[in-house]
Amino acid sequence: EVSKEELLDILQKMNKRVKALSALRITLTDRVKSSEKDRSRLVEFLKDEVLTPADIEEASIAAAEKNAQIASKQAESADGVVPNAQRFDEIGMLEMAWRAVDERNSLSLQAIQSEYKNLTLQHQSELEKLQEAVRRGGKVESALAGVDLRSETDES
Repeated sequence: EVSKEELLDILQKMNKRVKALSALRITLTDRVKSSEKDRSRLVEFLKDEVLTPADIEEASIAAAEKNAQIASKQAESADGVVPNAQRFDEIGMLEMAWRAVDERNSLSLQAIQSEYKNLTLQHQSELEKLQEAVRRGGKVESALAGVDLRSETDES
């Protein structure tokens, strides 16, 4: 048998514990809401500022195709489990789109760097010719006569 005072003491301890757990639940609920809000903001930022609708559409189609392949493999397997098969959700689809955009940007950057290097070499050679002509005592105008000073952007 348990005395009345012991029961009251247990009840008070349980009430304190319930209050602490309730406060923790409220805190965790607030964190979840904040995380969901941050996630939504990041997804919208990606969709509005980083990716184009065409990028998102391409990734969406690719993700749907991969999900269909996974579903097909799961249907074919005896136990319905395919090892290392992960379906693409919205975040996975956005990652796929981002990677495609990043790859295109990298290729564009490489092309620009290559063009810059070619122009640098071309203009370096022309500059060396001008410097040599000036060292020989020739006039700058006569040295410039054989050099095209227009840049490629001026031609358009």
